[in-house]
Parts: sequence; structure tokens; C-alpha cells
Amino acid sequence: MIVKVIKNWGQRSPKCITDNPVGPNSTLFVHYSDSDGSGIDKKGEPRAAMRNIQNFHMDGRGWCDIAYSYVLIQQGGIFKRPLLFLGRGFHAVPASQEGFNTGNVSVCVVADGNDRIKRSTYKALAWVARHCPAETVKGHRDVNSTSCPGTYLYSKVPNLNKAAKRRKWRFLP
Repeated sequence: MIVKVIKNWGQRSPKCITDNPVGPNSTLFVHYSDSDGSGIDKKGEPRAAMRNIQNFHMDGRGWCDIAYSYVLIQQGGIFKRPLLFLGRGFHAVPASQEGFNTGNVSVCVVADGNDRIKRSTYKALAWVARHCPAETVKGHRDVNSTSCPGTYLYSKVPNLNKAAKRRKWRFLP
């Protein structure tokens, strides 16, 4: 599966950027948005959802930018495959797992804790894991007191960890 990364979604410029020293000893942390993404099924709505997440993180939390390196929206409505959006990317320190941001990266799946993760979403997550410089995948709950990334998505982390250890041919931006 080849995943298209949506780099331009009408995002605001970050208030600040801190370079992120990502390498083989880094971890890719998996998160969920705590929203099932219902209603994100028409043209323009995924980009609007991304802007809402960014606005909440920048204006509500006071962070420099959207917290995540990437955000993955499951397929639905007119979308026949999951949509992968560039957040901070791997080059900038995320704000997604307190105490474990520097040197690590994150991907957020727009889902709530009870959502079953579609097969195509899992394949897209595995693709991210293979194209990420980190060789370890963990759930947000592995380092912070939270239920994130939910029971079902967390059950996929061991297999994502195997995907991350596979040879990487090129890194995502």
C-alpha cells in the first residue's frame, strides 16, 4: 500500500519549531483523537478537521503547532482510503506525549477508544511505521497515564512494532 501524504491542508504557520533529533533509537507513539470522526465524509471536511485540531492545540493549549507528527483519518463517506496528513513531521519536536517528545515522533488516528480500526487504516499505520526513522512503536499509554490509544488500536501496536523494524527505503518528510 502506498499512502499519499497531504502536506497542505490550510494549516497556520507554527508559532515556533524545535528541531527533533530522530533516529533508530526513537519511538513512534500511536494516539487517538478521542473523536470517532463522524461527519468527516465529504470533500473539505478532513482539512477542516485538521484545522480544528491545530486550532485547539495552538489556541486552547498554547502549543506552537498541532501536537502530532502525522494525523490519520480513517476512510469513510466518499473517501476510499485513509487520509494521512502532515502535522509537525519528523523534523520538529511533537507535543503529544509529555516527557517523551524530544527525539520521538507521533501519529494520531482520528478515532475514539471504542472504534475498531479498519484494515486499510492499520495498513496505513504500518506504512508510516516502515517509513519512519524510529524502530520502536508504542502506545501513548506506555509512557503517560491515559487510556490512549484505546483498547482496539493499542492491540495493534505489537504488529506495528514489527513493521517498524523492517528495512526503511525512504523516510517521510
